[in-house]
Amino acid sequence: MSLVTLPTELLLLVQSHVDLTDIKHMRLSSRKLCASLEPRIDRVFLSANPRNVEVFLAIAAHETLRRFVTEIVWDDAVFTTFPPRKTSHGGLSENDASTTWFVQHAEGRRLDIEQMWSNSKKDDIGPRRHERTRDSYEYYKELVRAQDELRQSGRHVNALHIGVSRFPALQRITITPDAHGGVHNPRYPSPMVREFPHGFIYPFPYRWTLDGPFGIVNNHELSEPWHRLTESEKNMWQGVRTVFKLLAELSRSECRVSELVLDAGIFPTGISHRIFEDPCDELRDLTTLIRRPGFRRLDLAVAVEGQTHQAPLFSSGHFRQALSGAKDLEHFRLQTSSVWLQTTGVQTSIIPSDHIPPLIHVFPVECWPRLRHFGLSGMCVRSQDLIALLGTMPRTLRSVELDRLHFRSGKGSYGQVLGEAKYKLDWRRRQKQEWIKLTICTCQKLVMSGPFVRVSNEIQDYIYGDGPSPFQGNKYIGYEPASMVKFELGFP
Repeated sequence: MSLVTLPTELLLLVQSHVDLTDIKHMRLSSRKLCASLEPRIDRVFLSANPRNVEVFLAIAAHETLRRFVTEIVWDDAVFTTFPPRKTSHGGLSENDASTTWFVQHAEGRRLDIEQMWSNSKKDDIGPRRHERTRDSYEYYKELVRAQDELRQSGRHVNALHIGVSRFPALQRITITPDAHGGVHNPRYPSPMVREFPHGFIYPFPYRWTLDGPFGIVNNHELSEPWHRLTESEKNMWQGVRTVFKLLAELSRSECRVSELVLDAGIFPTGISHRIFEDPCDELRDLTTLIRRPGFRRLDLAVAVEGQTHQAPLFSSGHFRQALSGAKDLEHFRLQTSSVWLQTTGVQTSIIPSDHIPPLIHVFPVECWPRLRHFGLSGMCVRSQDLIALLGTMPRTLRSVELDRLHFRSGKGSYGQVLGEAKYKLDWRRRQKQEWIKLTICTCQKLVMSGPFVRVSNEIQDYIYGDGPSPFQGNKYIGYEPASMVKFELGFP
């Protein structure tokens, strides 16, 4: 039996399991498939890039394609032709210094990739030496020129306004500085990225507070109070600010967005913690949005200046107050950069354990009667605080994610959390359909160097069955293969 002989209902079922490229090919193969299968685009991309804006507006203007869009992904990374903290050109002109910087960074990435992929075909990587890299620089400069022109004109911001009004099924807006991912492996393959020349190698774009893979250079934007920053400095987070403002200004009937995701990937970055210290426009906009009836998902990524600022982030009370109004919240995840900063030594300041606020004073879970998923990533915690928080969660909770947490010396471990979840909480006494799936993501070495270990099934066997604990302290000792997420520094 061929595809063309299948009933329309089965064809639509097949369509739901293939990507848009395959659907295009299927529609070209016969008239029946062309009539039965509609091209459906559920995710669109936007950034300060002409190609991304062009495709975005074309989909928004298409009477068929626009009806299926459920998510907008804003790529908030910024290309640059010269590192801003470089103060001396070493006798070179600015153009020559910029070219040298590009060649050094791009060639360094190329050599790293060739070393990582030494057993794969070299043709997949492209030419090795400076000739190709220097040619790429002209393409890269045009990317930067077009980006800067768009950021000045605001056409991409206007496109967002058009899209929000033209996509009737829109539910989620994702803002990320990590759309590019690793070389040849983008996390969000936008039209801009898909049009890159084969083998195009370029320096990492600025990812909010990050220059390069993990070099934090924009401490000024984190150390200064938010109200003291200039508009140019605040626009390091242009996508975040734009989305917050737009969604807050729309009326309840105009705003269909019920999910907001700040996706920093595995990177220790996010929106500045300073917006939660004192009232500001950004905090008011966020609060207005998440308090709307029907708002159900919030993923926050927050960059902190150092560990000394994890406590002030929460102790001001504005963080908890903002979240307490999200009465319909079903999914919440918070990622901070505290743990990575401490583990790698970028910041060495220490928070006394007593200065870490109890988690039940941070997260207003009593205000979230519909919560189904709760996640914490990159935070300094104590076991007793985690268990106390989990014990107050609503009965609707179905999954918990603990990702790269740091336990203060003598103040707990993953093993202790699992033991207390098994014997002190009521999880084992619940009906199977009410079991809570607990997932732990950790690493045996530095928090940000792979491979990561993602453990779930073994945890379920331990908590709800007779399996052994997969953790001794914070060390994974599971007897069953866990999900290993391979990751090398700078190449997610």
